[in-house]
Amino acid sequence: MPYPRIIPHQDGAGIIDAIGVNVPANRLGERVWIYEAQYGRAAGTAAEFVVVPSDHAIHLPDNVS
Repeated sequence: MPYPRIIPHQDGAGIIDAIGVNVPANRLGERVWIYEAQYGRAAGTAAEFVVVPSDHAIHLPDNVS
């Protein structure tokens, strides 16, 4: 395995609490659905926090559970 420890799962939903370089500041606090969270990484959505490319964090409207 490419990592000594794997935290599984690909899809999930949450709130953006930090952003990286070149990501608009207005994304902070945004509700999102994320996909392919673990693809090529050690941590997936079963982790407490996960880092994904911004295009893998899709806006989740307030009326969607």
